[in-house]
Amino acid sequence: MVSWRSARKDAEKRGGKLATIDNEFEWEEFQKAAKKFKALGYSWMGTHSDSENGWRWLDGREANEDYFAPGEMDKAADGNIYGVYDTRSKLYRSIDEGAEKGSGKLKDGLCSMPAIHRKVTGYIIEYESTSMSSYMMNSWVQSGHNHKFGRCCGQSTTGKCNHPNMKDEQKNLWLSSEMAGSNAPVFTEGIWADFTPRETDAAPTSLTGDNPLDTGIARACLNRYQNFANNVAFMDGRVESVPLRDLWTLKWHRQWETPALAPTLPSR
Repeated sequence: MVSWRSARKDAEKRGGKLATIDNEFEWEEFQKAAKKFKALGYSWMGTHSDSENGWRWLDGREANEDYFAPGEMDKAADGNIYGVYDTRSKLYRSIDEGAEKGSGKLKDGLCSMPAIHRKVTGYIIEYESTSMSSYMMNSWVQSGHNHKFGRCCGQSTTGKCNHPNMKDEQKNLWLSSEMAGSNAPVFTEGIWADFTPRETDAAPTSLTGDNPLDTGIARACLNRYQNFANNVAFMDGRVESVPLRDLWTLKWHRQWETPALAPTLPSR
């Protein structure tokens, strides 16, 4: 048995925080992962309620009632002002003594509890992503590509260079801002100095940017802000947040044809 305040303090001491939910996708992924949790009771989450602000996440955002089991938010009036998730194993649910309505069944959503309760035996810690990025240029708007003299990233002779091939792909280059127009992407956040997007680019192995072997659009597929989108700067100077799955729809080079099916992205 552990109190909510003690759980919060220990989570921060470990470099994380009590788990919060940012969006529907994260909620769905959390529920899938939670099915594998093995606990004796409920587990604390990073949400609580007070008389002035109602239910809030630790960062101050309003907690969406869709994430709570029916009627659980209303229990705050009785002093149940801290959020928990039902992580009881099937065995412990089956032997529950029935002290509360619905006991013995897996609760569909977050529940509410007082600051300390014998049925709350653990807590769920969320850690921030360690992914890092910098600004990355679109190679199709750059000049100076030269395969003939092996000056293109030092790998021209090995056949591993991912930069534009001046023999076969020169027609794809944006040669001027007038030619490119306002919708040509110039740079985005990524894990390299530059990248060469192609319609056939595969999905990355993960969305953390920790695989140096990723090339093309995979280098820009970072879930840095936990919203499955990336910032892209265009030729006219504007910056937009583009969903990662839509990166394959941008006109990265002159001959770009959006693929009929974009690669399936990993969930994390």
